[in-house]
Amino acid sequence: MTDNTNLEVSRILQNLRDDTVKNIMIRLDGSDRYATTIGDFKVQFEGEDDLLHLEIVRLDGSTIDILDAKRIADMFFENIPPALIVVKPAEFSAHYYLPHDILLKF
Repeated sequence: MTDNTNLEVSRILQNLRDDTVKNIMIRLDGSDRYATTIGDFKVQFEGEDDLLHLEIVRLDGSTIDILDAKRIADMFFENIPPALIVVKPAEFSAHYYLPHDILLKF
């Protein structure tokens, strides 16, 4: 992982934690706060009811390999027990769901 990638992951996680504490909805229209590009992938967080949703897609719109998506998701969820994360892979995207407040505990 490059230094820039580390900084982007840290920035997004901090924004998610800060906004969760302030009870601010994690919205797609706040995408600059909750999205980035890592290599050939776009990473986007949003809040859905009581869950936090991470979507990973390829920038070129092609199919996504679930192992590539997992490597990226692991950058954000490295300290979170896998049993707390629901994974829903699709052909062109990978989706991860976890409780909002879980980021505050790990």
